[in-house]
Amino acid sequence: MRHVLLAAAAIGLAACSPASAPDDQADDNAQTSAADTTSVADRKPMPAAPDPEAVAGDRIDLRPLTAADLAANPLEGELGCSFTATGGSGPLLVAMGVVQTGKTIFGLVKPGDMVERVGAAGDFGDLTRGLRLGGRGIDVTLDRGAERDDASEQTMHDATLRVDRGDGSRRDYAGSWTCGP
Repeated sequence: MRHVLLAAAAIGLAACSPASAPDDQADDNAQTSAADTTSVADRKPMPAAPDPEAVAGDRIDLRPLTAADLAANPLEGELGCSFTATGGSGPLLVAMGVVQTGKTIFGLVKPGDMVERVGAAGDFGDLTRGLRLGGRGIDVTLDRGAERDDASEQTMHDATLRVDRGDGSRRDYAGSWTCGP
């Protein structure tokens, strides 16, 4: 329950943050609809550039996002989702989307001490089903599993978060994917 509350707090903070300016390139790439049935692996993330500070073979360690991280990096969107690793102290990925099709989903991850923005074309429906988001030298893929019982407006599923870095390093995290208001 603690993880659900942390995830809900993270989503709430992101939802209450001021909206950031839209990304022109993201609008050009936004061509996914709620009826889109392409697999998670087929979804195209935003172009990723190699991270010049990454060392090939270094372990990928995502750190939990804090309320300060979310406040300093506001996400635009009506509804959000968060991924929390099993036994984790907070969300490793927070993402926001809108119900309207033809938009872009943006999320935040924290590899090391730096918060990174990731994104992909899509809407909130795509976000709830799981997808791949790309950023500067990092891609994250959320594979949603079985639904968990949750007595709230939110939905919660078992999930795996795969993190791929531009140098070929990869790490999987098992946990839960919580979405909603």
